[in-house]
Amino acid sequence: MKLTFKQTASSVEQKVARANALYAASKYAEALEEIATLPASQRSEIALLGLAGTCYFNLGELDLAERRWSQILTKNRDCIVTLGNLGVLYRDKGQPQPSIRCFERVVQLAPDALPAYLDLTRLFRAQRQLPEAESYARRAIALHPSSDVAFAALASILLDLQRFPEAEAAYRTALALNPGHVHHAASLGLLLLSVDRWEEGLPLWETRHEAFLSGPHAPKPQVTFPQWHGEPLIGKSVLIWPEHGFGDQIQLARYARRLRERGASRITLVGEAALVPLFASIEEADVAMTRDMYYASESPVHDFWTCAFSIPLNLGERPGTIPAQIPYLRSTDKLREKWRPLLGGTSKKVGLAWRGSRTNTQDATRSLPSLRMLDPLWSVNGVTFVSLQKECTESDIAREIGDKPILSLGDKVSSFADTAAIVSQLDLVIAVDTAVAHLSAALGTKTWVLLPNVGVDWRWRHGVSDCLWYPGVLRLFRQPVHAMQWTDTVADVAEALAEFVASH
Repeated sequence: MKLTFKQTASSVEQKVARANALYAASKYAEALEEIATLPASQRSEIALLGLAGTCYFNLGELDLAERRWSQILTKNRDCIVTLGNLGVLYRDKGQPQPSIRCFERVVQLAPDALPAYLDLTRLFRAQRQLPEAESYARRAIALHPSSDVAFAALASILLDLQRFPEAEAAYRTALALNPGHVHHAASLGLLLLSVDRWEEGLPLWETRHEAFLSGPHAPKPQVTFPQWHGEPLIGKSVLIWPEHGFGDQIQLARYARRLRERGASRITLVGEAALVPLFASIEEADVAMTRDMYYASESPVHDFWTCAFSIPLNLGERPGTIPAQIPYLRSTDKLREKWRPLLGGTSKKVGLAWRGSRTNTQDATRSLPSLRMLDPLWSVNGVTFVSLQKECTESDIAREIGDKPILSLGDKVSSFADTAAIVSQLDLVIAVDTAVAHLSAALGTKTWVLLPNVGVDWRWRHGVSDCLWYPGVLRLFRQPVHAMQWTDTVADVAEALAEFVASH
């Protein structure tokens, strides 16, 4: 009897089926091994090229994924799925222009493709092309008026454009469309905080602790004693648990003093390992330790624990009540003596930090693309520049700017206590929005911060050059709303630096 097709499958078809099954089980390497056993003519079929590319992509082999997907476009240049995949790949490789071209082709071929519109919105925003970003966000909303994500994307752009009432309305629409989406609530909270509406903003910002947003940004301690929600603290012990990055922890460490003023009898301040030696200088903190140290000490019981960013809410803080006694951090005499000989000279000493952590989602917009962007500063006479970039060596600096006279000290420090000892002996620190800026200002050293025009942190507010968190110490230099580069902002800093040197 002659067998039907369904009753007998070729070995090739079996291998393809196994490859697809392995991919579905997230066994990408095994799926690629199965594909590799197929004849070359089979491996070059569009479906298998697509499968191989996706496996490579999930394994982090982006170049190999690009090669497979590009082969598909030589056979079918209008393959929407492949164009979308390449768009994501180029975006992840930090190649915005090829990514934009792919997504623009997708929306030409599939005018209702919401993900492509959203990707274009994010890409143009990251490139500081805000009118284009707004246009694509509005096109997404016109095609998908029930998309909460599209309204949230529009809101972020309107916030960058400083059209605050419109941004608020867009976030509220996103929340109305998807009331359970805590990211929208947190984003609205940050917007309200940035325009000094703390009474509304702080409770919304607490949604960062919801399960949808749980993770490294807001971990809670695994303890049995209760979380503090504003109860009286007289005679009580409090564990302050860290949140977010180094700069956030430095900024919020000031609240140890405020809790002591409220009557707390014992305060344990937990922070990252690189911060603990520095936090030991805070008199109001009885103990400063890392998360691991805390658990290793068998989790000493306190009356309460609190996340650092929840303290302003539970104290009923408003912009005018921020505890802003500067300095609240101090370096040690011993460490200052250690670093003093390396600083030397009688010229004005100006620290520089032009990059933040690359793991920060906003780093592409907040950091300068290169130290060369600060070239106008080198023409200011009477200044010794000091690099505070921990990961940047003398040879790195030389490759970027040649033989300009910059002391490279940041790569020689072992903790923020070392950095504090250096910064406390400087006349000025010029930095992007990173931990060095918070450290310098908390030490009472004059600090100038260069702010981008995209994704500005709520704590810097809007349209002002001073800072409520570091009054009289920190000055803000803002990138103009529609600027594509840092040129004008750096020119303003150079002019101010010349005036600073002349007047001091």
